[in-house]
Amino acid sequence: MSDDKKILQAIVELRGESVLGLAIKTGLDQANLSRFLRNRPGGYLGYEKLITLYRFLGLNLNTVEDEKKELAGGVHRWFFKPVLEEVLSYFFPEGGKRIDCIRESFDRQAGSMDIDNPLSVLYPHNHDDIRIIVLYPPERSAIGLPEDYQFHHSPQDARGMYSPGKAGLTRLIHSDLDVREIDTILGRTDKNWTWNTLGDALDQMGIFPDEVAKKFGLD
Repeated sequence: MSDDKKILQAIVELRGESVLGLAIKTGLDQANLSRFLRNRPGGYLGYEKLITLYRFLGLNLNTVEDEKKELAGGVHRWFFKPVLEEVLSYFFPEGGKRIDCIRESFDRQAGSMDIDNPLSVLYPHNHDDIRIIVLYPPERSAIGLPEDYQFHHSPQDARGMYSPGKAGLTRLIHSDLDVREIDTILGRTDKNWTWNTLGDALDQMGIFPDEVAKKFGLD
């Protein structure tokens, strides 16, 4: 199977899509799409249908007819799967930085803090317009990606992890975000803060004025 078909299949898997779901969402014929992705006889997509498929998968439309594919700028939300390492190496051989976003919960009865790692945000080198959100399965106990993935910690605190709060995590997992909004949630903006820009950022994170007032003892 050609490398481009393998990459397309891998992205479909990372997005958690089935061929049936992909066909429904793109309006492409399921049988033909399945044959195309598996490089089977009769599997052919014309240029316009390829554009539809590439746009949905988040691929650069300028590389439709190129042997080497590229990701489009923007936010890509993928699930942690075995094919992830291959896909990251294909698109970003130089690796990059990552922020492991954690959820903290305190067990009052046991007096202990539980931490789980629902996602990581990847910042590929030399691709300032791309962010990749990697969602982990609930049963996974490890924090972040394995070290051989070449996406290393970008520490936000002493542990190299960052807790964006319940509202921030919810937005990272479920919301349609752009690059700027993700950086705001993770506190990675290079703004000269004013009260107006700070208020806008807190609003985007789902944090309300009364929460800030209580945190600083103003209630």
